[in-house]
Amino acid sequence: MFIVLPSWDMPHLTGKIKESLQKHCSHFHIVQSRDQYFKMASVERYSYDVLAVWGLPGFSKELVADQMENSKAFKWLHSLSVGCDEYCSVQSFRESNIPLTNARGAFSDVLAEYVLAGILYHAKHVEDFQRKKALKSWKIQPVELVSSKTLVVVGYGNIGSKVAKMCKNAFGMKVIGVNKFPEMVTKDEAQWADSVVGLDKYDESVRKADFVVGSLPKMVATNDFFNGPNCFSKMKKTAVFMNIGRGTCVDEEDLAVALMTGQIGGGVLDVFKVEPLP
Repeated sequence: MFIVLPSWDMPHLTGKIKESLQKHCSHFHIVQSRDQYFKMASVERYSYDVLAVWGLPGFSKELVADQMENSKAFKWLHSLSVGCDEYCSVQSFRESNIPLTNARGAFSDVLAEYVLAGILYHAKHVEDFQRKKALKSWKIQPVELVSSKTLVVVGYGNIGSKVAKMCKNAFGMKVIGVNKFPEMVTKDEAQWADSVVGLDKYDESVRKADFVVGSLPKMVATNDFFNGPNCFSKMKKTAVFMNIGRGTCVDEEDLAVALMTGQIGGGVLDVFKVEPLP
């Protein structure tokens, strides 16, 4: 097995991965940069039957294309993240019979907790209180009751259902799930939302929301889906936009305008079009 991991230092995580590999793989090799990969001797580089890849945007596509062109051993590709668009953009791989698996569900709980943190950050005015603490200003400021709020998840599926479950169990919020194909949402996923609707109810749902959470995949159809006319102009002025899907789904310039002009109440972003941030 050949493993590609992010170049940033995550000793705990990489240690766990190595520990598991030692138990289950007869032989594996880990690289954490493009240079490490291409410095490997060709005999070794093209001897692995399984590739597991995470991180290193841009290089993932190059790696798969290289393996498709030169390796006769390559039999299976596993994405250690959920997104698979870079791999599928390689035509030779996309048209091959080599199976592709991904880590669907592996990050759902972490992302759901991130959403809860963002909700509390805005509802409880954490930034204001931190500022007041630094200034030693002890004036009373009211906070908002989260249980009275409505959460709308656009792209409701595995991740969205985890968000809904935590928001229901922790806060008792009203949750609306929006999915292009609501009939494809499983009963297990749908049970945590008060309703799961199609795109025909998107405008109505966004107008009701106190928190709009984007959880869309990277596709041509979702590029800049969350923009001024389609999203921010329809939200309440007090509502908060959050994105835990893909960075390409948000028109960042429109979002910046919406925030700076007070068109919406706040923003929480887990992903961006350019990462790491410049």
